[in-house]
Amino acid sequence: RAPEAKALGLDKVGVEVNRETGKIVVGADESTSVSNIYAFGDIGEGRPELTPTAVKAGRLLARRLAGQSTQLMDYDNVATTVFTPLEYSCVGLSEEEAVGRHGQDAIEVYHAFYKPLEFTVAERDASQCYIKVVCERGGEQRILGLHYTGPNAGEVMQGFSLALRCGATLSHLKETVGIHPTCAEELTKYGLALIFSGVRWLISPTSGRFVDEEAQEEEEEELQQGYPVLAHRGVPRRYSPTMQQSVGQVAGMRFQGFPYQIVSWLDVDSMVPFILPSPPQPSPDRTHGKTQATVLECSLALSRSVGSFKFNGAYFGFTARLPRKKTDGTSDHMMSRPSPTPIYTLRGAAAPLNTLHFSCQQGTQPLLYSGSGKGSIHVWNLDSRRAETVLDGHSGSSVIWVSTLQSTGVLLSQGRDMRVCLWDLSEGRAEVSESLWTGSVGFCQCSTLETGQGAWLLACPGEQTEEIKIFALPGKTLVCSLLPRAKLGMVMCLQLWQPDAGPGPLLLAGYEDGSLLLWDVAQRSVLSQASATLPEPLMCLAFDPRRLKGVAGSSDKTLQPWVLDQNKNLQLTDPVTLVNPGVSQLCIRGDGKLLASAGWDHRVRVFGWKKLRPLAVLQHHADMVLGVAFSDHQDPRQRLLAAGSKDQRISLWSIYNEGADTG
Repeated sequence: RAPEAKALGLDKVGVEVNRETGKIVVGADESTSVSNIYAFGDIGEGRPELTPTAVKAGRLLARRLAGQSTQLMDYDNVATTVFTPLEYSCVGLSEEEAVGRHGQDAIEVYHAFYKPLEFTVAERDASQCYIKVVCERGGEQRILGLHYTGPNAGEVMQGFSLALRCGATLSHLKETVGIHPTCAEELTKYGLALIFSGVRWLISPTSGRFVDEEAQEEEEEELQQGYPVLAHRGVPRRYSPTMQQSVGQVAGMRFQGFPYQIVSWLDVDSMVPFILPSPPQPSPDRTHGKTQATVLECSLALSRSVGSFKFNGAYFGFTARLPRKKTDGTSDHMMSRPSPTPIYTLRGAAAPLNTLHFSCQQGTQPLLYSGSGKGSIHVWNLDSRRAETVLDGHSGSSVIWVSTLQSTGVLLSQGRDMRVCLWDLSEGRAEVSESLWTGSVGFCQCSTLETGQGAWLLACPGEQTEEIKIFALPGKTLVCSLLPRAKLGMVMCLQLWQPDAGPGPLLLAGYEDGSLLLWDVAQRSVLSQASATLPEPLMCLAFDPRRLKGVAGSSDKTLQPWVLDQNKNLQLTDPVTLVNPGVSQLCIRGDGKLLASAGWDHRVRVFGWKKLRPLAVLQHHADMVLGVAFSDHQDPRQRLLAAGSKDQRISLWSIYNEGADTG
């Protein structure tokens, strides 16, 4: 919603207005910078754009002005719903807002997945039906925020909004008897918390998704090989056998045949008893029965580590805290490795960052190009870490792809205005030299391929739904138009490449129905087709011409790898299951060792490209990550990973560089 306040002449009477948003700056009592002028509702800066909120705030303001009340509007506990096919509703603070107000150490977050009964008969995918409860950590654990995705979200959240206004706590939630069968009852049964000696156990009888599933699989594989891996908020941490022998040992346990290894560092000076409901009896081989009861003794010297196991049909998870490191550099326990943090965060784009592209050739100024949702292209100087140029050639339409033609000073940008712009950036210029009409209204990004000295091919989506156009640059000559015979839906992603031997160039394209096609551009024919196991449209793909191996992502929680055999046939391999659904973009590092994925869950996941082994989960952004890119530095030690997010920031990371074992 755009405010319409220009005609009011607010500047003439001195009412302060945010120039960027056009909204009026108001205080807690709806007052403006002019003592006798008030503003409430959507026009107020930072106010929820909700009609019931505006009505309530107006009534309270009228009562205060009439001297009948002093009550202020409470904007924290306003429930709201997004009426998408799978509804989302919330009341109170988000996790990020709670951390900002109370601090990381003062809040506790509980979450669970569930399956609505109405999804069972219809066999609908319930992987995105999710609940999150944000609480204070101390005392009675007052609930700060509730978040819910699922059927009838608005109806569910309306009642809980009243509970939050009445000071509901976690114990109130757990003691409430749910109405069966409803989705709302999931909030009353999703978890229990037991606290012993500073260690909190989360018991989630309905989900089993408390711990990152990728980390669980990684732990099992590494433990079998003798390399203990600690899961730190779902991020695998690798420890060498030498470290293992010097500081402790791994306690491996089996509960009711569930093959999960709990990783613990034992410290005889600080043994902590963990009491489980109907816990199993430890035996010498650490294989436990089903109903025997005893006390399981072990201690955890980890910084916020997590783990889980299954017992009697219930899923258990734990988190543990470690004393902070002393000023002399020592600690009472072994310190776990710190979470990866970006080396720098680029700010100032003032819009979601859809796409990123590095240009770091030797002998030139290292640059990073970004395309934003408001149509601007920022040229970031990686030495000064500032935007040295801001380009606007798409009339405010979102920029979804940027790239450069090496050694030419030419930048290409693709916008939702259905144009590809060619920018002349040589000798300090910053102007559109030519533009090319695509006619595509989708989000499919273009792809380029150098075919000779000063010659390139540009592949882009066309006007027709399944159409792909191939242009020759710099002349903008239409080479061909590729249309599959079958109806595959909109083209979603594509990549040009040139094989070392045989015909070429070739083009990989992903379509809306999940199909993956390999095109021979010269022959205008399909060489191979594969129907991915993904139930959703292919959103992005990345291909490694050296290994003849690729991977595709979608809105589902799966990465689908594939390989090309000697006859150019696409062969799908075992998919990789992610913890949370939604992949915006995939990128393979130039040396072919790493794969990075941009996640809708605000995270960047890094995999070893050879075996698609999860290596790290990078958590920094407060909103969906839309793009990732690896730098093309000649010096391996200078390689960077960039991530652009809907939160209008770009994070720069230096991980797994020269000498790193990525497997």
